Amino acid sequence: MNDTILPSRFGEPDEATLPDDIAAIYAKNRERIGFVPNVFRAYARRPEHFRAFMAYHDVLMRGESGLSRFEREAIVVAVSSENRCQYCMTAHGAALRVIGKDVELAEQIANNWRSARLSDRLRTILAFASRVNEPGFAATDAEIDALRAAGLSDNDIWDIAAVAAFFGFSNRMAGIEVASFFRAENHAPISGVSASKTARAAASVVKYAASGVRPSSAECGRAPL
Repeated sequence: MNDTILPSRFGEPDEATLPDDIAAIYAKNRERIGFVPNVFRAYARRPEHFRAFMAYHDVLMRGESGLSRFEREAIVVAVSSENRCQYCMTAHGAALRVIGKDVELAEQIANNWRSARLSDRLRTILAFASRVNEPGFAATDAEIDALRAAGLSDNDIWDIAAVAAFFGFSNRMAGIEVASFFRAENHAPISGVSASKTARAAASVVKYAASGVRPSSAECGRAPL
């Protein structure tokens, strides 16, 4: 029996063969959090897909928007919860706790946003995000009008749909690609970094998601995708 657990069912490229830009992303993550997230390692076998995925992710989650970073992360967590994507729920749930500084609310959104203590604006945002996540979704004119009446701009509505749709896609790709979860032993060995340090870094995201105790910058730096 082979006990080796790969980051992806489809394997991963030899790091020596990685394009320079992707190798630089690997190095940046090792410097910040001590390991390379499995989703990166899975996507690295398709460099053009890796670049496209990362570019659009960063536009949606870090680009200019009428939606706050907290609102965007809340969409990710709510959609990932509905899609039962543990990988995305854990990583982005940790980010939601850090950004919002409200562990209880982040946990409520992850468990069931419908029963969470949300502002009217955030409830409207998550309700529409959930609609976008439905099979066969197509918005009606009445829905769009209601969102505008609630104070959301056309760009806000676009961004809600884009974030929800992108992470619906991401959840499903995680389901086919990422063969293992946030277990330190499943992450690539790091030259010059002890196994114990790598284990602590990999475990910090899971620990934070479970306990709400924020990991130090030395532990986690930035929650991985």
